Formats: sequence, C-alpha cells, structure tokens
Amino acid sequence: MPIRNKTSEIIDLFVVGVATAGVVGLTIMAPNSLVALEKILDNFLTGRDKKHEAKRIAKYLKQRKLVSVEEQVDGDYRVTLTDGGSKRSQIASFERLELPNIRWDGKWRIVTFDIPEQHKQVRDYLSRHMKRVGFKQLQRSVFVYPYGVEEFVAILFDIYPEVKKYFVYAVAEDVSNHNQLVKQFKNILR
Repeated sequence: MPIRNKTSEIIDLFVVGVATAGVVGLTIMAPNSLVALEKILDNFLTGRDKKHEAKRIAKYLKQRKLVSVEEQVDGDYRVTLTDGGSKRSQIASFERLELPNIRWDGKWRIVTFDIPEQHKQVRDYLSRHMKRVGFKQLQRSVFVYPYGVEEFVAILFDIYPEVKKYFVYAVAEDVSNHNQLVKQFKNILR
C-alpha cells in the first residue's frame, strides 16, 4: 500500500476512533498538545518509524484543523474532533458502510440525482462510491440496488446536506428491465 494511502487510512481510523469515544473526547497526560496527539497516534502505528510517523500525522491533524487539543486544569490534554474532523469521520464511516444483503423482497431501490456543476466534485465522488458499494448504474445519474438503502441515503444526506434537494429515492416493485437487473445482481440476490 502506498504511504499516502496508509497515512490517510491511519488518519481515518483515528478520527473515527475519536468520534466513537464520544463527546468527552480522549484525555491523555503529556507535556504539550502535540506530544499528547503523538502518544495517541502511537497506538495506530507499527514499524520502526513509528515515532516519526506519529509526529508527522499529529502535525497534519492540527494544521488541517481536524482535531482540537485543549489542556485541562489537571495538566492532561483533551482531544476532540473539530467540525472538519467530524466530517472526515463521517466520510470515513460512509466509505466503510456495507449495503444490506438479506432476503430480497422483490423491490428495487432507485436513487436518482441531478446535482449541478457547482457540486461536480461531490457528484462524481457519489457516482464512483455508489458503484463501488454495489449499486448498478441505469443511466448517468440513476442507480439501482435490490435491498433497502435507507441508512446509506440518510448518512449521505448527513455528510452532504447541500445536495439533498437534488436527490430522489424510490422503491419500485416493477421496472421495465427487471430481468436484466436480476441477471446483474444474480451474485447477491437471495
């Protein structure tokens, strides 16, 4: 795995871990805020360059304002996610979300969107991600899946509320290319 992807994965695991720890954040004893971050990151790293990598990632997290590190009265440091860190955590969780694969009820879940050019980056990301998790593309901005994806759509709207108004989610019992879709999903239909 290239270093950039590994670093990004570590950062994602870290922000998801801090988000999972809850509102209170993580508290650690250290001489300063950067060292506090490094100590926590140490747990996410392996290898002989562990200390150097922890220092580099801690600096990145602070520069990108993904975390806030505050000294407490007792000298400990409290690490919490900023809005940017929360968004990165949501996106990382969304990336790892697996779509359901239960007994099929015979209905098709159709997601369609017409996201304007000003949100092109989000539109392109969503198209790629939907294909990656198993949606089949019917047309340029029309995707179909055989199982309920309400949670997927809800998380999508939490992360990208600015594009919610451009989406339509429908459940259809009958579609004109039913047999073709059944063939495309034959590996996961039960």
